[in-house]
Order: sequence, then structure tokens, then C-alpha cells
Amino acid sequence: MPVLRTKVTRVRPVPFKAPASYRNDHGFIGCGSNDSLVFPTDIGRVDYSRWQGVQTTLSETHPGWRRLLREADSKQDIGGEFRTERTWVTTDYPVPVIQMYGTKDNSPPLNCKQWGRYIGPLLPVRPSSLSFPTSSESSDSALRIRGTTAIARCKPTNPSADLSTFLGETLQDGLPKIVGGALSGSWKHKTSTAKAAGDEYLNAAFGWAPFVSDLQSLANSIAHAEKIIRQYERDAGKVVRRKYAFPETRSSSISVVSTNVSVYANATGQIADVLNTNKGSLVKSREETQRQWFSGAFTYFLPKGTSTRQSMARHVQEAKKLLGLSLTPDTVWNLTPWSWMVDWFSNAGDVISNISDVLIDGLVLRYGYMMEHTLTSETYTFVGPTGYQSLTQRPPSVTLHREVKKRVKATPYGFGLTWSSFTARQLAILSALGITRS
Repeated sequence: MPVLRTKVTRVRPVPFKAPASYRNDHGFIGCGSNDSLVFPTDIGRVDYSRWQGVQTTLSETHPGWRRLLREADSKQDIGGEFRTERTWVTTDYPVPVIQMYGTKDNSPPLNCKQWGRYIGPLLPVRPSSLSFPTSSESSDSALRIRGTTAIARCKPTNPSADLSTFLGETLQDGLPKIVGGALSGSWKHKTSTAKAAGDEYLNAAFGWAPFVSDLQSLANSIAHAEKIIRQYERDAGKVVRRKYAFPETRSSSISVVSTNVSVYANATGQIADVLNTNKGSLVKSREETQRQWFSGAFTYFLPKGTSTRQSMARHVQEAKKLLGLSLTPDTVWNLTPWSWMVDWFSNAGDVISNISDVLIDGLVLRYGYMMEHTLTSETYTFVGPTGYQSLTQRPPSVTLHREVKKRVKATPYGFGLTWSSFTARQLAILSALGITRS
């Protein structure tokens, strides 16, 4: 039975919980009969509406997915594309209900003081002046490109060694120069010491390092040939699950948002420190983290018949798996002199590698997903004089977060393709494997 799926959007609030009410009390000291007078109390609430977060999730419904997992045939893909975005606010510690007290000399002819008391939240900045940070998530197309690269790096049909490319490059370019050769000989033939050192670095990085790596891969494949072939034959026709994670990226920056400001509190002027009013600064620190990873299940074909034709086809694929001995589009691409430059700016080599394995090994994805988790945080901290007489009272830092989790889905033949573009042969292969569009 196909799984009927519908797109669903879910929204839930992520409230910022902090004391919101405040009050101001005022009176006199040393004014005789006026000492008993108190100004009307100012009572109000801080507006936290800009700090109220929300989580929005766009996903697919998957009726009966629990039953499908329990069934013997659990190869069916019951997942789908997914995106959730959440915003919320945190502080270094809960916003307290603080109490600030101060006095102010009264104007002549009264020889007395006014006193003031504030009870309420103290913040580094007015909440209504801040917005949640912008998202640094990747586009769906960028994720599909990364997914193609991930498939090329973790697919089970990857050869243990690439002897075809190794021999082709050796015959085409010859052996690398001896290490230190660029620095030997008469200095009269060198334009400069720096150029000689640069030549030597290029020789080591792009000559000997790949050459030695290829030799090590070849030696490892030969030493473990029986184990590699046995595993390759055993996994043929089965579901082979693979994961690949890209290195996590992090970035941070610090900037001054505003200068000559005071902290935010709905307090009266009696408790203000006139000499230090609007002498502080608001500092913002931004941090971004991003994780990207791929998860998929592969199936590939390996002829197992006893006929001469099937036996030869099987040995050809085994040679490709063990030593990379085949003249595939991937091999031709790697031997093209300028292919490394194209791969530097794109993933064309990964695309060709995946196409080669689809054509030669019948490689198919039963499911494949490229996922990303991005978290962006901006922390606001007040530094300098608060502008109030209560010197011990400091506002906590406030952090605004935006988090995005998303997942894009691959077709059985990779990312960025559509079912309508598959050939009749490709569709026939999928039908034989029991893979349907639903």
C-alpha cells in the first residue's frame, strides 16, 4: 500500500518568561510636613512582544509509519522533506525584579530632597528595539549540491583504489620530481629563493602527496583483496546504509551597537546618576554554527549467474571495486587535465562519479536525505555606567536565537532529479526493486 502524504504546517509559541510589571514610588526627605507626602505610584508593564518566539514546522504526514516499521519489509522509505524554524530569547540568568533607590536635591527655596524607588526589570536595552537574528541556513539547491558530494564520498560502490586514474596520470605526467629537487643546483638558474621554495611546495603537495596516497590505497586493496571482494558480493542486492558528515562550521563576531546610552528601566529621574547618564555602550556578539550530514540506504547490482557473460560482467565490476580498473566517465573526467580546476569551483566530478556508478553498478538509493542544523545567536551586553545611582545593580545579558533544521530528499538516482526525467529502463529497475514514487 502506498503511503499517502500531505504537507502540514504547525505553529507553536515559544514565550519569553520574565517579570514584566514595574512600579515607581516618590517622596520627600527633610521637607517638614511634606515628608509624609508621596507622589502617585507609577505602575506599568514592560513590552516583551518583540521577544516572544515561535516555532514553525513544515513537514509531511506519514500515516501508518509505525506499522510499516514493524513489518518484515522495512525497506520502504517513509520519510520526507522537513523544515522547522524556532526563535526564542534567553538571559545569562532570569531577569530579576530589582529595587533601585536614590535621592535628588530639591529646587530652592525648599531645603530638602526627593527620594525615588524603582521596583521592576532591568535590561541592557529596550525590548522593542531588538529583532531576532537573520537565518544563515543554506538554500535547498545548495543542500542538494552538498548531498551529491556526500553520495560520491560514501556510496558502497566506491573503489578501494583508483588504479586507472593513477596509471593514466603517471603515463601522462610522469613521476613527481625528487623532493628537494627544486632547491638543488646552482642558484644562478633560480630567479629567487622564494620561487624555488614555492616550486618545492607545489611538488610535495600536488606531486608526491597524491602519488604516495595512491600507492598506499593500492597496497591496502591488494593486501585485503579477498575481504573486500567478499564484502562487495555479500552486500550486492541488499540495503547498505551509509552516513557522511561534513565538518562543522563556526563563526563569531563582536560589534558595538550603540554608544552614549543607559540601561533600560522604567524608572523616574530621582534615582538617576546625572554625571553618568548616557555614558555606557551596548555590545552585540554574534555566533553561528552549522552542521550538515547525509544519511541514505543504497542498493547495487552484481551479476551472480554462471554463464560466461555474467561471470565476465561480475569480474569487471569486482575489478572496478578493488582497483578502480575501468574506463568509466568518472575515470575519463579525472584524467582530463583541467578537471581539477572545475572541481575546485563545483561538484561536477561528484556528479559524474555518481552517474558512472548508476550506469555500471546499477546503484540506486532506497532513500537519501541531506540534513542541516543551523543556529544563529546574538547576545546583547551593556558595558559602562548604567546611569543610575544604584551602582550594584547590573542588567543581565540577553541572547536572541534563531534555529533552523531542514531536510531535503533525494530521488533513487540522486539529488536534483525528478521522477519525470527517468528513462523507461531506470523506472523498470526501480519497479523490480519495489521502489515507488509514493
